[in-house]
Amino acid sequence: MNRRDVLQGLGGVVGITWSNIGAVNYFSEGNPKVRVDTQMKPNSVFSSRSFRYASGFLKHFYDLDVTFQPAATFQQTDHLTHFSMQELSIYEHAINTLDNNFVLSPTHITAIGGPPIRASQKAGGNLIEAQIEESKKLMGDTFPAMGMSYLIGQQPCQLDLGYDLLLDEPKLASIYYGAIIVHEFNHLIGMWHSDDYSGDEISDTINDKANNVMMSKLPISEKYGVEKAQRNYVREYFDMGKVFQMFKDVEYDYGSHTQALAKKTLGHLLLRSPIPQSVV
Repeated sequence: MNRRDVLQGLGGVVGITWSNIGAVNYFSEGNPKVRVDTQMKPNSVFSSRSFRYASGFLKHFYDLDVTFQPAATFQQTDHLTHFSMQELSIYEHAINTLDNNFVLSPTHITAIGGPPIRASQKAGGNLIEAQIEESKKLMGDTFPAMGMSYLIGQQPCQLDLGYDLLLDEPKLASIYYGAIIVHEFNHLIGMWHSDDYSGDEISDTINDKANNVMMSKLPISEKYGVEKAQRNYVREYFDMGKVFQMFKDVEYDYGSHTQALAKKTLGHLLLRSPIPQSVV
């Protein structure tokens, strides 16, 4: 199987230009090698097949060699060659989210927790129960400044999309959860959702044949892909070009980076909704 066949099998890409971000010296030091330390739960839905799918996707779309490696402890990220992923249950994610927010400020959670959290706090309700309901909607939660992605694996999100089918379709499940791994990895390097902006030459579907792996509500599919614009972004990042330097300048803060990118590099983009420090 040649490279063209593999690309088509993974969903293919379209030839859209993105003049303001390119990779003139694409991986000038050779294809970069990236290690992602992982801590998954026993019998995780993020199976070895899912990680193999993710590695293959990153290799064939970006020429990026990524090794997902089980690790007992995490090392500090360098935002270039080393990142981390950890699986959390719905409950663990809810507690982790509340703890992190309250460390920032006792009132900070009302600003970023979402309407159910704000309503629960206003009514004197149980914040943990409200956050659990929010966490059920997520497939992952990434903190680029930490170099860490949390994968939500205990209970499928977006139950109305037919996730029960995954129980009877192990191959489809490995592809879907592999796509989630890719989705969160892309967030680690500052990439946004395909539906976060208008005017960025990035669509939710690729040639009407594959779903963009960066859709905010990733549907179950046998085919995922990325646009040429997204490939160029990754190339530029790992070549330590403009987008990498911009991300570094804001200390890898996701919201600041994407807003600065839209303003300075892609000034015609319109942000559809505010983006918090973490991204799902």
